[in-house]
Amino acid sequence: MATFTEATEWEDGPEHCSFFTKRWTPAGKESIAKLIFLHGFMEHISRYDHVFSRYAEAGIETFAFDQRGFGETAARTKTQGQTSWPAGLKDADFFITREAAPDRCNGRKVFLMGHSMGGGLAFAYTTRSPPLDGLGLITGGLVLSSPLIAQTPGVATAGALIRVGSFVGAILPKLTLKVGVSAKVSISYCPAAICITTQTVVIVPFLFIHRLRISAGIL
Repeated sequence: MATFTEATEWEDGPEHCSFFTKRWTPAGKESIAKLIFLHGFMEHISRYDHVFSRYAEAGIETFAFDQRGFGETAARTKTQGQTSWPAGLKDADFFITREAAPDRCNGRKVFLMGHSMGGGLAFAYTTRSPPLDGLGLITGGLVLSSPLIAQTPGVATAGALIRVGSFVGAILPKLTLKVGVSAKVSISYCPAAICITTQTVVIVPFLFIHRLRISAGIL
């Protein structure tokens, strides 16, 4: 007998973007909590199947979506890397507002979780002013996994490169660049892992201009 169910669906979101979504639900019993998950940079939600299937077996329902510019969402329209920090927050708010609505949760606690870039988005989501619409619906708490908060000095991107990337990305949003991932490195963790070796220029300012700065209070 199956201990959980897994369902995928294409759903229309902000700015006429169609999102690939996935839901893992306990089978044959009520879930004890609900989790909304935001994946990281160059990731996709299906790589978490082995994680959220275990969550479902433990009684936790999880909802996630391939973010704008990534995974199946981008593959369908060939828009890999075409996203922005404001768009990411807007997309997150759209799904949180819907998935965390009281009529979908039946009194269960709702948690927001993010990994890497998704962790940065999740953290930023809680600090907007004025607050985003769905914030009050996160009744359980925030779970951050290796969140992208800021770069350390040794790897921080030069300011000149950020400015150039912003300019080029604004006029050539579909221009791709090699990111230089070694084939040996890409298979050193899992031979079946998907490793994209190109990315659009517009992703540079997305990651680095809009990185989170806690001390400045502009999360």
